[in-house]
Amino acid sequence: VAPVSLATLLDPSQGPAVRRLSKWFAELSDEYGSDKSSTHFYHRHYAYLLLPLARSRAAMKMAEIGLHKFSSMRLWQTLFPHARRIVGMDIVEDEQYHDEVERGPFRLYIGDQASPAFLGQMLAAEGNHSFDLIIDDGGHSFEQQLVSYAVLFPDAMKPGGLYVIEDVETSYYIGTTIYSQLICGGYGNPKTTVEWAKRKLPTVLAGTSRSPSEPVLIYFGANMIAFRKR
Repeated sequence: VAPVSLATLLDPSQGPAVRRLSKWFAELSDEYGSDKSSTHFYHRHYAYLLLPLARSRAAMKMAEIGLHKFSSMRLWQTLFPHARRIVGMDIVEDEQYHDEVERGPFRLYIGDQASPAFLGQMLAAEGNHSFDLIIDDGGHSFEQQLVSYAVLFPDAMKPGGLYVIEDVETSYYIGTTIYSQLICGGYGNPKTTVEWAKRKLPTVLAGTSRSPSEPVLIYFGANMIAFRKR
């Protein structure tokens, strides 16, 4: 249960909401068993990035890749109580997930996030350009992160939507195994997600691209990168 109501947290008359929402997000993340705050400290960034969506109370639609005991899905349901759909994707099927789906605005897809075919099937079912928010907390490898972005950012996101890649610290891992995948990154390695994102900066900062497939804003934070669609 949230320590205070979401409405109170977002009430402009109570003063700046970002600090209050950050504390609330961290407490709720811990309560639901998610590592988003205890390990990664994402509450410092999500309070700022997600405040407009939370405050709008719109019937928004979001997706998260990587379910991990459904803990963060419960967090999103609490943060966005007016969400019309919260999509979860994972490579591993768990009966617990199906039980949770029956109790909320959830829809579940099981498959490999590095498979354009799987992502295309999800989009065929959900509709193109229908997501306000997508969060990649999946397998954490460069291939998975970059393939998912290449398919979902241009084709799944609404204009103005936010796409977040978590766990980008793996770009600096050398010879580390995560989920049975050997990660061979390192500072300056052009194959990593971080270096790929950095290569997008000149176009964003110069404001020279008018392509809806390119971000209008890139936000770098500890362990995460967020992209705002034009």
